[in-house]
Amino acid sequence: MTEEMKKMDFYEAYHALEETVDALEAPGIKLDESIKLYEHACELVVCCRERLAEAKGKITDINERFSSVIKPGMKPVNKTITKTVTNHGAAIPD
Repeated sequence: MTEEMKKMDFYEAYHALEETVDALEAPGIKLDESIKLYEHACELVVCCRERLAEAKGKITDINERFSSVIKPGMKPVNKTITKTVTNHGAAIPD
């Protein structure tokens, strides 16, 4: 992963991944260029997954810190956030 990618947040990396995939799908792309773009896309996938893992870790930490305040039967505060993080993760292929 490049230094530039290390500075990207999830949405920057995801947008760059979308642009790279669009470039890969362009007609008339040469083999050497497609290989470079594919490698770049793979690096961006790693970057996105790292950002998602960081977000999930933060949510877990928050839940652990506030678990003593959550009473049985209460809906978790982070249900929507967790769903959002999970949905973004599902958008990135294995």
